Amino acid sequence: GILDQNTHQIVYYENQIIATMTRQDCVRFINLEDYSHETFHIDDGWNNYQPTHRYHVNSVVVRDNLLYIMLHNRHRKTSKILVYNLETREKESLIDTDTLSLVNRKCSELSDGQLQRVMIARALVQDTPIILLDEPTTHLDIYHRAYILKLLKNLADKKKKTIIFSTHEIDLAIQVSHKMIVMTKEKTYFDKPEMLIKSGCFKNLFPSETIEFDNELKQFILKNNNVS
Repeated sequence: GILDQNTHQIVYYENQIIATMTRQDCVRFINLEDYSHETFHIDDGWNNYQPTHRYHVNSVVVRDNLLYIMLHNRHRKTSKILVYNLETREKESLIDTDTLSLVNRKCSELSDGQLQRVMIARALVQDTPIILLDEPTTHLDIYHRAYILKLLKNLADKKKKTIIFSTHEIDLAIQVSHKMIVMTKEKTYFDKPEMLIKSGCFKNLFPSETIEFDNELKQFILKNNNVS
């Protein structure tokens, strides 16, 4: 809800209040990667796109999933530039997320980790300077949680994009984030991970009788309570 009018905070982008913008204005600079209930129209045409059928996002192949985003946002480009860039942008996004081999598979056939990489590829295709993700590592095992967050960091560095994600994976976020927002009941912190560690803000995030934050290890560890 950070970008809608129900929030009690005011969010700006280039001196404009986001809540006052239209959805078309927003998609020009920000990608909201929330697809779980999305349906859309596609057909076989690339240059003469006409909505003919409605599909759930998981029922189409990966290629059509990305194609929809490129055509849906075509108002951002002239027709000649669009036709020239469509396949190039799609292929680059698939290569960057290691999903090129999945292009003809249905999204419903993918593992959770594969699907998340496809959704990141789709965000790259939209080609916005900002990408927002809500808990992108949900339902993933520890390897794929680390893989996805490392991928996001590499993409931010390579593509020069601002990638903002919410997460409960604090240990991993400390390792991959350039800056972090840590919210407690009393205060909201915003700084580089190493500065947040020095400030002690991680020490009081959770009840101390169970886990504690180790500043040297830069991670949470189980509290060593001896049980007789």
